[in-house]
Amino acid sequence: MKADDLLQWPISALDRALLNWWHKLPAPRPATLAVAFSGGADSTALLLAALRLQHGIAAMPAQRGDLPRKIMALHIHHGLQAAADGFAAHCQQVCQQLAVPCHVQHLALVCPSGDS
Repeated sequence: MKADDLLQWPISALDRALLNWWHKLPAPRPATLAVAFSGGADSTALLLAALRLQHGIAAMPAQRGDLPRKIMALHIHHGLQAAADGFAAHCQQVCQQLAVPCHVQHLALVCPSGDS
């Protein structure tokens, strides 16, 4: 999937909700919108909606001037599961396909067994 493909999708309730949230932010709104991205279904949907927001999907022409100019993904590599490296790799792969910068932050957490 590429970001351009997203522009062909019908406007969703998530598109409208994100646009409404964006316009409730106090001015001046940030130029960059960062999305916490775990790679799961919910954060993937939010990342895709953020890209659609950037391109003005669901926005009236007069609203398009103050939309975010850049979208970025933030992934926390917690290292608490054996699959954590795979989660980070998946996020980076999705972001590469979408041409979205992906910042992975590694945490050095030490938790007793069963406390993660």
